[in-house]
Amino acid sequence: MEALLPLALVVTPNLHEAGLLAGMEVNDRLSMEEAARRIKALGPSYVVVKGGHLEQEACDLLFDGRSFRAYVSTKLNTVCTHGAGCTFSAAITAGLAKGRTLPRR
Repeated sequence: MEALLPLALVVTPNLHEAGLLAGMEVNDRLSMEEAARRIKALGPSYVVVKGGHLEQEACDLLFDGRSFRAYVSTKLNTVCTHGAGCTFSAAITAGLAKGRTLPRR
């Protein structure tokens, strides 16, 4: 982890993964922000803490080291979400490969 994260442009942990990386429980917006700060300190340029498992709404939180940007949506009533995080990170990778950029710092 110490060797890999500083090489990453973007990391996209879900709530559980963010908690493991940050060494804390992550279960709401405030703890997502703190986890993002801690993960950012490990070296990646951007951190997106994925909040699809939050109770009330889905909220993905992007942190660039200075500010947060929240992407909030109502939750879909479905059980077919396995693999959504992999699809999300692959979509970011594909977008970057096609020349898309991340929000300016």
